[in-house]
Amino acid sequence: MMTLLLMTAAWGQQPAPVREAILRLKPAGDPITFVEETAADRTHRVPKVAAISRDGEGTALAGWDPVSYLNRKPERGRKHLTHTYSGVVWRFASEENRRRFVEDPEAYVPAYGGFCAYSIGRGYPVTSNPAVYAIESGRIVLFFDKAVQLVWEQDPGMTVKAARNWPRLHLPAE
Repeated sequence: MMTLLLMTAAWGQQPAPVREAILRLKPAGDPITFVEETAADRTHRVPKVAAISRDGEGTALAGWDPVSYLNRKPERGRKHLTHTYSGVVWRFASEENRRRFVEDPEAYVPAYGGFCAYSIGRGYPVTSNPAVYAIESGRIVLFFDKAVQLVWEQDPGMTVKAARNWPRLHLPAE
């Protein structure tokens, strides 16, 4: 671990050593849906997850409308406006949003399958909070919480790390 020196205003005093801070995430309390895997699919002690994060009912984004994120105003989807894509149920706030998703679902599926982008960059999947998001290069990027999002935004290299890690952390889509 790197040690930094804190500069003091008074001349002649020894600077005090300061330790670098490290953020460590713990998995969220809600379940991550793991899928069956063979020995060849395993990564180093990190089980692979489904390609798209889902809740216990098999719903993506905890029922939030994926199309509404790109309008910068996320809305909860309605139970009667759904579409199943890649084995996951997606909910929509309007019939228009549902139609747009059906026409091009990959345009609305969150980056890293809806798992926390920072955790993917660190090499392990953690569920995300659908209310904490960013839009990067036209894609929805989700985070565990606001503090994690801030750390992500301060480290531009995390996008590259997440893109590199994601293929080895999930199984192919259904």
